[in-house]
Amino acid sequence: MEVRGIMLRGIDDFVSSKHEGKYKQWVSKLPQQTSELLGNVSNSSWYNIEDALLKPLEALCNLAYSDPLRGSWEVGRYSAETGLTGIYKVFVMVSTPSFILKRAPRILTTFYNPSQLEIKESSNNGILVRCTQLPVNSELIEHRIAGWIERAGEICGCVNMKVEILSSMAKGDQVFDLKASWD
Repeated sequence: MEVRGIMLRGIDDFVSSKHEGKYKQWVSKLPQQTSELLGNVSNSSWYNIEDALLKPLEALCNLAYSDPLRGSWEVGRYSAETGLTGIYKVFVMVSTPSFILKRAPRILTTFYNPSQLEIKESSNNGILVRCTQLPVNSELIEHRIAGWIERAGEICGCVNMKVEILSSMAKGDQVFDLKASWD
């Protein structure tokens, strides 16, 4: 059960840019394994999901948000912002929102191991993303993915982007379904 190192780096970047005044406090709340990773993390290497994603995300959400799930959603939005406006910016600019969002499961599976996401339904104004496998069942991960999808849609030009979680493996459902719709 692993995630790419870029996930930890993304949380670190998010805290330092969006919660600068709480950065040192956040670092002090990290377990030793996570603190050690933080100094030596490689974006492309695989790391234990607890140390590289869940523990730093929980520490951030408990420190800076009254609703931890909203905090995780915001981290997902930030991840899409930094990822899709950097090296992929030109690709995003020449593609339709549906084209990009249909590829979201392919993008997300490069960060979570194991994972299985697919588009179950698609139209010009929406998609249904189904996840049947994640490294662990966690509402924080589900909300982070939903936030990423929401911001990715906005970056792609979707107007009135709305993302809702329809079912949750973390809450005992067989699948994690999220629906994204836009005008």
